[in-house]
Parts: sequence; structure tokens; C-alpha cells
Amino acid sequence: MLLACNLLKAIGGSPAIDSRDFVPPYPTNLPGTVADDLIVPLAPFSHKLARDVFMRIEQPQQVLDFQVAALTSAPAPAKTIGEFYGRIREVFANADDKFIVDKTGETQPTHFALPSGIQKITSRDEALAAIDLIVEQGEGTETEPTFPDGDSNPADDELAHYYKFAEIVRGRLKANPNATPASPPNERYIYDAADPVPFDEAAVLPLRSNPKRDDYAAGSPARQAIDDFNRSYTEVLRQLHAAFNNQPAQIFDAVDSMNGMGRLAAKIVEIELEDGTRPGPTFEYFAEPVS
Repeated sequence: MLLACNLLKAIGGSPAIDSRDFVPPYPTNLPGTVADDLIVPLAPFSHKLARDVFMRIEQPQQVLDFQVAALTSAPAPAKTIGEFYGRIREVFANADDKFIVDKTGETQPTHFALPSGIQKITSRDEALAAIDLIVEQGEGTETEPTFPDGDSNPADDELAHYYKFAEIVRGRLKANPNATPASPPNERYIYDAADPVPFDEAAVLPLRSNPKRDDYAAGSPARQAIDDFNRSYTEVLRQLHAAFNNQPAQIFDAVDSMNGMGRLAAKIVEIELEDGTRPGPTFEYFAEPVS
């Protein structure tokens, strides 16, 4: 998100984050024309959710289709996030530096969680590197299921998001013992179905799918806990908006606030409702009433 917002700032835009219109109304589609048949819910975690939603969101343009016993890959969607960013990349690649109006990057936030050389965007080449990192973090590279993390040790590179979810569904991804240096990329690894990622779906709390704060009576424990969460969520949006609109140091406050949201979400799901289900965080914009 930081890189995408800095790309917008680099060409003279202003990210509009502190807004009710910015918040997706779950269940929802992905923005723009990306995988327009995909519906993204708020729902309890499951193998089905990982396979049908999270893997679809992160699906590469060219999936490295590693083999796994008794399983087949899902069909590729017509459009992916990688294709979306590919079109943006093509515009920058053909424009030299003429679209870049922010030549200093002084108000562009940076954060230690990303490679330091690909954060501020003041040239076409920096824009291209940022787009490549956005895509590779979700999809991996065209030849590896990992994305480069900026250091000089490839062995430390993390699995891209798509392949992390695929491990949950198919088994841990390991080097193929039968591969040779001449093997094509999709034969260099295998999913080991005999070594699954531990996950017991029966232990998942029975959260309600696509909850809304108005589902719960005013003053009830569930409503109070959800309002506390949404109040914090909205504060994160405000801090992010400030960070990307000339107050770059606010990025650190926003990340701290995000960590606090986890504790508030845990309080919500501790509440057991009369029907045996649990409420969940609703991710709604919460504007404090004017007194």
C-alpha cells in the first residue's frame, strides 16, 4: 500500500483514505476490473476461503504450477492484480520521467518493513522497481515462488503470498529432489501433501460471515466491542491519510494503531452469542457523533 500510494504521489496525486467511500462494503468485489467475478467476504478462515478467495486475489499472471499428488490447479481468471499493475508499469516504462512531478520524495512516507531502496519514487526507474516489488510480493517472480527481500542472500527470500496460501491448501512447498539445473521453473519444487501445514478447521471460532455493527443492539457487549474496533480502524485510516498527504511520520503511528486493532478484534470474538456463534470485526468507517 505504501508503494502504491507513493506511486500516486510521485505523479502529483493525493491518496484519499480518510473517507467512508474508501472502505469496502463486505462482501465486496476487488476494485477496478480485477477478477470482477470474485466476491471477497469477511468470514471464518478455512481451506475453501484460502483456495477460492485468497489464492485468487494473489494469483500470478503465470502460475508456477508445481505438482501435488491428487490435486489440480484452479483455472486462471481472466484478469489478475498482476495484469492490472502490468498496465500501469507499461505507462511508466514508455513515459521516461515526464509523469514524475515529485522530484524529491520529501513527503513520501518510508517504513523499515520494505527494502529501503524502493520506497521513495522520484523517477521512472524507481516507479518500475516499486511496481515489480508490489507484484512479486504477492505473486513471486516468473521463475521462483519467492520475492527478493533486498538482501544478498536468496536463501532468505520469503514465499510470495500466493504460494503461502497454496501451502495451506496443498502441503508444504519443497525443492523437487528429481529436478536438475535444466528443469523448467514449474518442476523445481513440489507441494508435499504428506507434510501439510497444520490447520484444524474444527478449531476455528464460529464467527458470523459479513457482520455489520447494526446486527447488534446498541449498548450490547458485541456492539460496544465492535464500535471500539471500528473507532480504531477509522483512526488508522486517518493516520494513513495524513501520512500520504504531507505528514510522512504518521506512517509509524498508523502501523502501531494496526497492531492495537488485533487486540480489539480478539475481544470481539471472545463474546459468545445466544445462538452459539461469535461476532467478528466489521471494518466499518466510524465517524464520532457531533455533540
